Order: sequence, then C-alpha cells, then structure tokens
Amino acid sequence: MNVNNRKIILISGGSCSGKTTLSKGFKNATILSTDDFYVGIDKMAKPYNFDEPRAVDLNRLYNALCKLKKGNNTVIPKYSMLKMKPAGYQTVKPKDIIIVEGIFTLRDEKIRDLADLKIYINTPRKERLTRRIKRDIIKGRNEKETRKHSVIVDKMHRIYVEPQKKYADLVI
Repeated sequence: MNVNNRKIILISGGSCSGKTTLSKGFKNATILSTDDFYVGIDKMAKPYNFDEPRAVDLNRLYNALCKLKKGNNTVIPKYSMLKMKPAGYQTVKPKDIIIVEGIFTLRDEKIRDLADLKIYINTPRKERLTRRIKRDIIKGRNEKETRKHSVIVDKMHRIYVEPQKKYADLVI
C-alpha cells in the first residue's frame, strides 16, 4: 500500500464514553489504545492518578504512529490493568486505517498533526458513570469503590479530557 494512503483516526472522549466500541466498528484497521501507553505505577507519584496526561507516554505513542504511518511494524507495551504497569510487549502491524482510542488522543499537537480525522465522543456524565460501574464490577471492583473514584475521574475529565473537544473534526 502507498504510505500516503494510510489513514490515522484519533478517537477521544471521557472514560466509558464509547471509544473502544466505536473503534471496533472499523474494518481492516489497526487499533491502538492509549491504555497500553500508561507509564505504570513504577513511574508515577502517589497518589496514583491514571486520569491525568502524565500517566500516558504520549511521546512513545507518537513514535509508534510514525512507524505505522510509514508502513512499518512497531513494538509497543502491553499494559496490565491488574499489575498497573506494562507487562510485556506486542508487535503491531499497520493496516489501511490506524485507529487510536483513549482519553488523551487529542491532547498532543504532534499526534493531532498525524491524524486524518479527529473524533470526540461527547457522552453525558451520568451515562459514562453507569457504564463505568458495569465495567468495573466485571473487573472485580464494587459499585461503592467506582462511585468514590468517579469523583476524581470527573474532575480530571473537566480539566484535561473535555477541553480536547475543540481539536475534534467531528463531535458525536
């Protein structure tokens, strides 16, 4: 495939807004999650906050996207939510469409400049919380823990995630 025909689509929005679901709707696409680029608790100060930009290695994501855009395979971390740090690596192969989904995909100008389309999913807070409770119960957390943690998630959303909406080509 001609390198110039490879397209990068960035999908951002709040936690549990539907980014992963939308990403999976694309056929013949390489899908990257910014979750795999979390730096992990070994490189974070306490109290750990995975909902602020410093928690994600956006430079490493940028470098991976540059390789994929050129048609080259790249090796990225495989993040473990249970261990709260990278737990190995995975090789990613470029396809015609490269999707990047995550809460900070529109944060970095260099990454935005690589994109052919930037999408922000604008899901209401109550709906995101309901989805987060369901997701977290499946992961072994209880509703009370999730509701307590949601105070931080909502604050970080207002400070860091929602302002990215202005960079989107499409808000849904």
